[in-house]
Amino acid sequence: MARFWHRFGGRRRPPPAAPSLAPPEDPRGYAESWNNLARVDALDAICHGADAARFEDEGREDAEELGRFLQPHWRVLDFGCGIGRLETYLASHCREVHGVDVSAEMLERARRRLAGVPNVRLHHVQEPALPMFPDGHFDFALAFLVFHHLAKQDAFLVLREFGRVLRPGGRFFANFPNLLAPRYGQIFEDYARRRERAPHRVRPYTPEEVRWLLERLRIEVVEETVGEEIDILGTFRAP
Repeated sequence: MARFWHRFGGRRRPPPAAPSLAPPEDPRGYAESWNNLARVDALDAICHGADAARFEDEGREDAEELGRFLQPHWRVLDFGCGIGRLETYLASHCREVHGVDVSAEMLERARRRLAGVPNVRLHHVQEPALPMFPDGHFDFALAFLVFHHLAKQDAFLVLREFGRVLRPGGRFFANFPNLLAPRYGQIFEDYARRRERAPHRVRPYTPEEVRWLLERLRIEVVEETVGEEIDILGTFRAP
């Protein structure tokens, strides 16, 4: 699925620096940005350059790859579900899929798209938190091509919520854009030149940043693939 931060002061030496992390975004900015994108062209916003056929083909392929991690009796969380592209094809792999998104416009399209899929539930979130779900509610969680578009502190908060809403031993899948891959290195440079600061912009990570983030959250990596994306299948270590 490979497609898929002190100034020295006084005499005290500072502790080792953590990876550089940008300030968190105002969640209202995410919603406004993605609502606007949905009104213009939701398919292109989710799968840049794709026509309807490619959009569906790639959604089906991605869901099949994710489906290998699932069990038929599981309850699954999809953070950043958009218009429900994955839900369309994931629903047959599990008991329930709960899709959440910050964009009311995307969710309205998802409701129309998934009207005939009885085991999918959709939820609107307004920040990187999941207050509608109790602890240990899910067997599996995923954030597919979502952390690409979040400030790094917000990705941290979402992962922390995954640790709360997953049952002990539950797993998650997430991927991160790899700064060291040519495509994302070029995207980073293009954004810099254009002074692009839209809330939905891509924020690449180095593999070391991802590993630092996971370790900070006491995540055990089950599988890791480093390519254009950094794909992580993980579980949370017991406290």
